[in-house]
Amino acid sequence: MSTIPFDFINDYSIFFSDRIHPSNLIINKFANTESITKYLIFLNLHYLSFGFSLLVLRPLNRKLDFNFININSIKLILLLLLIQLLLLIINYIIFPVTNLPEQNVAIIKIFFHLFNLDKIYILLAFLLFLTWRLNYDFIIKKQIILILVPSILFPIFMFSSKSSLLEFSLYLFLFQFLLQKDFFLKAKHLKYLVLYIIGIFLFFSIAKLSKIFLYGDAYSIANFFEENSKTADSFFTNLRALQSVGYVFMERIGFFDYYLFTVSNEKYLSTLFVFENYIKIIIDKITPFFDLFNSMFLSREIPTLLFGSNEKVLQSSQITLFAEVYLLFGNFFFLFYFIFSYVLKISLNFLYKVQINQNIKILLSFFLLKSYFFYLIGYGMDTFIVNVIYDSIFILSILVGLKIYNYISKKYAT
Repeated sequence: MSTIPFDFINDYSIFFSDRIHPSNLIINKFANTESITKYLIFLNLHYLSFGFSLLVLRPLNRKLDFNFININSIKLILLLLLIQLLLLIINYIIFPVTNLPEQNVAIIKIFFHLFNLDKIYILLAFLLFLTWRLNYDFIIKKQIILILVPSILFPIFMFSSKSSLLEFSLYLFLFQFLLQKDFFLKAKHLKYLVLYIIGIFLFFSIAKLSKIFLYGDAYSIANFFEENSKTADSFFTNLRALQSVGYVFMERIGFFDYYLFTVSNEKYLSTLFVFENYIKIIIDKITPFFDLFNSMFLSREIPTLLFGSNEKVLQSSQITLFAEVYLLFGNFFFLFYFIFSYVLKISLNFLYKVQINQNIKILLSFFLLKSYFFYLIGYGMDTFIVNVIYDSIFILSILVGLKIYNYISKKYAT
């Protein structure tokens, strides 16, 4: 008998999808306990193979640091980011996320895929790190924060996103890893950590409630509060509650629920994870204005298969790298991890060696690490490849913009 309370996790997993009525269940929502051992063994083999590949194929250890950027250039970047944020807000007011695909304008949708909130967070994290490390005046740091706050609050209230603050925090940690590769928390900063944790829970709660009020009817809203009051009562009366919540927390850290959900339904999902599907999806996502195959990302195909289509909420399911590789490559998974690690190594080594501005080198290295990280925890190889293409176009536009800006600056300076 398993010592892990899978029934509790299945019912009360904080981050996983809501309960499905048995009559609507097409495939198993959770793994049965008989298959746990098998999939845990495979998962550990994947961990060992990937870890060994990364250990053997390590990139060069080179030090990166910022180049100074003049104040006027930073102010220009902040102005452009503010304009982009305002354009995003206007776009989502005119074309809300609940719109059907045919209700959106293709060229506008493509533009805001390329220049989305994700890019705003990255550039703000870059500027915040740069201004702190190079000791810029506090007024510049304050201007960055004044743009950062509404950019984090906007997705919470506009489309009930629960991840904006976490996403920005992740980008700060990635920059920290690139520049120092270590992290020390001083005792005097513990109070800020406490405030940060409180902010995370506060934003998560606001986003959860706003989602219920935006997309739920009167019955579902009343039912939500009734169910949660019952859950709260049982939480404080059940002696196993703390232990069970601990298991749920650990499953979330390891993305164990998403991995287990995908691989335990390999019988039903294996037909989705074929290379022909990936090619069709990528072609559809990079061809503007039309779809050749009318396909959707695999991360969206899975919940659609489970729940059916939802006109109000676009749902995605995290697949995780390990579940996808298991379904795609079977027993030859180690070959993929070797190639995956080798490509990461040669890409980082190239960026370390190439003679370009240090700030551009840091941003390019950051985008590379971000892409690999989100593939590790995220939404499948198809989403990974499409996002790399979008990021490449964004980076290219930034480089072209910098060339034009430098040309104009030098022309008028003389």
